[in-house]
Amino acid sequence: IVDSANRDTLARMGKSPEQIIFVSDRSGRSEVFLKSLQNQRRIFDNPHGVEIEGPPVWSADGQRVAFAAGTQVYLYDLNSQKLNAIEAHANLFAVLAWYANEQALLLGYNDDQRLIVRKLNLNTHSETTLAESVMDARLDTQDRLILQYENAIIMDTKKGVETLISSPSPILRFSIHDSTLLYQTEKADGSQLWQLKNNIISLIGDVPTHLHRLQDSNEQGVLFTTAEEFNSQIMLLK
Repeated sequence: IVDSANRDTLARMGKSPEQIIFVSDRSGRSEVFLKSLQNQRRIFDNPHGVEIEGPPVWSADGQRVAFAAGTQVYLYDLNSQKLNAIEAHANLFAVLAWYANEQALLLGYNDDQRLIVRKLNLNTHSETTLAESVMDARLDTQDRLILQYENAIIMDTKKGVETLISSPSPILRFSIHDSTLLYQTEKADGSQLWQLKNNIISLIGDVPTHLHRLQDSNEQGVLFTTAEEFNSQIMLLK
């Protein structure tokens, strides 16, 4: 899907199958690119060369993109092509998800190799802590909080906590699309891809060894980065 002479990584798919937002260091610093069927353009040139540690995320309508760089949260509008910034706090890791039903973002802050998860109100710019010591977090289509720990994935709702996945092997990454949750687990000689759908867990299969980490998924397939450290590519596994 994406292959430059440098490192292409941290990708998410848009509402249209041909739309992908990703991070690349092809200029010597981390920048954000939008790729569509017609063209590919840079939407953030990162003039100060700060580290971008997490993938950009899409709004539910597919018209806006949010990402973190340094201590700034950036919002990009595809129609106006305008980029706006919100000042966050130190140790900002990434924007983890965009709420579908309210003006808010899910943020992750670095905390001793784990994440503190906070909710950023886009109107007031205030933040509320939702969870601590997690590996990753997403939102499902109903804005319910999905949290990844080393060997488990749980759903945190107003009614309580529900364990969705309890894995004997470490969970590397997970993604959600519609009512399907995909997750990648570690094994001695590589990794495996699993699916949770309609409360049934099933093994999809071993992940090809040239693929590294699950990035995103939709009905078209699963997005991965390749394993090369300095020349990783973004590939779609159908």
